[in-house]
Amino acid sequence: MKKARLTEAQIMSVLRQMEGGVAVAELCREHGMSSAYPEVTLAQARDKARQI
Repeated sequence: MKKARLTEAQIMSVLRQMEGGVAVAELCREHGMSSAYPEVTLAQARDKARQI
């Protein structure tokens, strides 16, 4: 079963933490995001957040 996606508020929180200097791998573990290509995943989230 596919895991639920992050809400917009959760995405914004992750991006703020990333900009604050938290390691990308740590953010991926903490929020259950893919760690295979974390930069791509977070870049997609950042792009989506900019559209909001």
